[in-house]
Amino acid sequence: MKFHSRKNICPNCLNKYDDLLLRCPSCQYKNTNRPKPLTSNFIFFVESWRQLLLFLVGFVSFQILGVIIQLILIPYAKEVCPNNESFSLFVSMLTNSISYTIILCILTGIMYPFLKDLFKCVDKRKILYGIVGGIVLILVSMFYSAFINIFYNTSGNANQQVTISMVDYYPLASLLLLGIIGPIVEEFTYRVGVFGFFYRINKILAYILTILIFAFIHFDFTCFGNSLDSIIIELINIPSYIFAGAILCFVFEKSSWAGSCISHIINNSFSVIMMILANWVMAK
Repeated sequence: MKFHSRKNICPNCLNKYDDLLLRCPSCQYKNTNRPKPLTSNFIFFVESWRQLLLFLVGFVSFQILGVIIQLILIPYAKEVCPNNESFSLFVSMLTNSISYTIILCILTGIMYPFLKDLFKCVDKRKILYGIVGGIVLILVSMFYSAFINIFYNTSGNANQQVTISMVDYYPLASLLLLGIIGPIVEEFTYRVGVFGFFYRINKILAYILTILIFAFIHFDFTCFGNSLDSIIIELINIPSYIFAGAILCFVFEKSSWAGSCISHIINNSFSVIMMILANWVMAK
């Protein structure tokens, strides 16, 4: 397996650039020599260094930023929320809100030279792919949850439990953060970044690595310090994220960033709305 990193020479400005790009980054002259095997689908390619940077910012920086923000917030949050549960959720919501907003701004800055092409590529076919992908995601998730509950009664892993509590306390903020901003950040990070980078080497490798990374970012590794039940719950929830990662990679390959982003937003927003409705019904 060889990493694809060939260069084109722009006939307009003679600038050398990645031959997978839609146009020359310097003068915006359209690239008519894109290699067919790699560009026969609708994957949105950026330079390899930019793909790695998207992942590093979207994943690594997000984790570091979260820790820093929590260290700053905790002393002040204790004064605002004396109750232990409300304190924990307040810190979690504020940390995620600030982190996601900052990371989204940085990722948008990294993608800035390509934003015009990113939105220009949106058409009815890609939107339809995104809607169908979102519906499939919801159905697969519901089917898997129902199937697992036949054998093992679980209310979700640690990640899902925190989400449920956050939605209960901050419904509208959760819908904006988890339903819209979160999916956009993750699609830049894992589909445009990780999937696009490894697709340069091999299509199957891109699927496997992106799916596994996407699945395990939702895994709570602290469960190994808890009970056996916590470990089992985390493990049996991994396949649902694997299915979701596979579907999103497929939609991205067939309909670019627009399609996978729409699918992700539909799936997450549906989940948050269902939680809000369930909380409203229980409160009546």
